[in-house]
Amino acid sequence: MKCSPSKEFGVRVSDQLNALRSLLETRLTHHDEIKSEKKDL
Repeated sequence: MKCSPSKEFGVRVSDQLNALRSLLETRLTHHDEIKSEKKDL
């Protein structure tokens, strides 16, 4: 089964967006942890 190039491109882009979003979320939660640690000091 062959997909059209535009559909393949869309799938690839959404995959990259999902990866970026999860990366951002992990960085944000990590940042929050660092902030709370500094607050305790």
